[in-house]
Amino acid sequence: MRGPNSNSGIGRVTYSASHDPSVDAIRRGYLDAAFVASERPDQQFDQGRIKPDELRVPWTSAPTPHDPIVFRGWLCAELQETIRKAFLSASPEIGEFLERLRAEPFIALTDADCDGLRQAMTRPPAAPDRSGAPRL
Repeated sequence: MRGPNSNSGIGRVTYSASHDPSVDAIRRGYLDAAFVASERPDQQFDQGRIKPDELRVPWTSAPTPHDPIVFRGWLCAELQETIRKAFLSASPEIGEFLERLRAEPFIALTDADCDGLRQAMTRPPAAPDRSGAPRL
């Protein structure tokens, strides 16, 4: 969406590619705000790439699932179970894969586990926290 939105005070909404470039664009003054996964600024802070006073978190959602692996609706149950077991196993291959990504183990989710994300997408956020900059 481009152009002024007089009801919200937002001048322009744009796509900023992904979480890390969005955080960097805010730090450099190219963006005023961005929606990012909370662990991205935390990791950049821990790595010394950003300083605590360079960002302010005005709102956070309830915890949401990250990067779900989903199946096509018509995929047969047997193949779904084979894939599910492969990702949920504690095999050395999965362990190496997760280590390379610096990722947590996979966990099984249901559709209901995504309800918090759906609510965050349909409900306006609460008023910004004006008390100061919490730890990213």
